Amino acid sequence: MKREGERGFVPARGFLESGMAPRPSFNDGSARKEIQVKVDEHTRQLLPSLRTPISTYEKHVRYAVLEFDELLDSSSINADGWTEIAKTILWNYKLFDAFIVLHGTDSMAYTCSALSFMLQYLGKPVILTGSQAPMLELQNDATDNLLGSLIIAGHFMILRCVFSSTTSCSVAIELRRSLLAILLHLLLLTFLHWLQSRL
Repeated sequence: MKREGERGFVPARGFLESGMAPRPSFNDGSARKEIQVKVDEHTRQLLPSLRTPISTYEKHVRYAVLEFDELLDSSSINADGWTEIAKTILWNYKLFDAFIVLHGTDSMAYTCSALSFMLQYLGKPVILTGSQAPMLELQNDATDNLLGSLIIAGHFMILRCVFSSTTSCSVAIELRRSLLAILLHLLLLTFLHWLQSRL
């Protein structure tokens, strides 16, 4: 994103180079490797990658940024945009261990909902993250949100997740229906046990 006068922020190209490469928290300065990415069902493209510094989990995370041909303001996303995100993840499923979708916050809930149905049998992390202020602004929440997403994606097996470091619940995980049923059952048992102890 970049600031454009009174319009506020608009989508901008070159995020890897302008937003991430200059920042030591996203780039340990190691030699860049090119990573193969599928941009459609049949076409592969080599993208430059960066690597995070070593984490407290003793690992680096190597990543690349794929920008869609048409960059949208998230307020204009629709079913075509959700389909493009889902297809891109499916085309690259065997090439990557996890996926992070950078998304505007105004319609992220709708995208999360749509993708949860479109990708319901996926066995790899898909994390959606965004921010109120873009990374290139002095005061922003994008840096923590994106770095947190990279750490989660590179270290943990969470199937679908929305990450925002500025909310009271840092990680809201969309659980599969069966796991949700088990969790609700355990919650009910805990509540009944608490209620019984009060009587």
